[in-house]
Amino acid sequence: MVATALMFASCNKDDNHDSGPGGVSRQLQEAFESRYPGATNVNWSAKGQYMVADFSLATTRATASSSDHSAWFDNGGLWYMTETDIRFEQLPEAVKTAFQNSEYKDWRVDDVDKLEREGVETVYVIEVEGVENDRQVEYDLYYWGHRSWLFDFKILLNTFCSNVFGKKF
Repeated sequence: MVATALMFASCNKDDNHDSGPGGVSRQLQEAFESRYPGATNVNWSAKGQYMVADFSLATTRATASSSDHSAWFDNGGLWYMTETDIRFEQLPEAVKTAFQNSEYKDWRVDDVDKLEREGVETVYVIEVEGVENDRQVEYDLYYWGHRSWLFDFKILLNTFCSNVFGKKF
C-alpha cells in the first residue's frame, strides 16, 4: 500500500455536439444515463475541459439531500473518472490497516473518497486534519494496492509541486 498524492491530467477535446441545458451535449447525457441509470439529484458543472455531474444513487445515498458521486466526462460523452464519497468503514481492509499503521492514525478523518478511472486501479483518498509545527493542517492521503517505485516517484514529485506551488490535483 502506498499513501501519496495523485495527479489527473486534463485533455483538450474540441467536439461540436448539440447541447442541451447547461451546455451538456446529447451524447454526454446519453453516456451518463447509460453508466448511471437511476441517478438522482444530478447537477452539471464545467471544470476546465470536463463536464462534471454531481449526483446520488439510491443504493449508496447517505442522505436524501447529498450528492455523493461526481463523474467527469468530456462533452462528447467519454467518461474519465468518478469520485464517490464513502465512509471510513467502507474502505478495503488493506487500506484501513495501512492508514491505521501510518503517522496520521490519530488525526481526525474529515472525508473519504473512492476514485475510479478506466484502466487504472481504484484509489482511495483519506482527508485528515491535525496539528503540525503548531499549525492546523489538512492532508489528502492516497492509497492503492499497486506498488511501482517509478510511479511512486512521479506521485511524490507531483505532491511536492502541489505543496510548493499551491495547486490541488
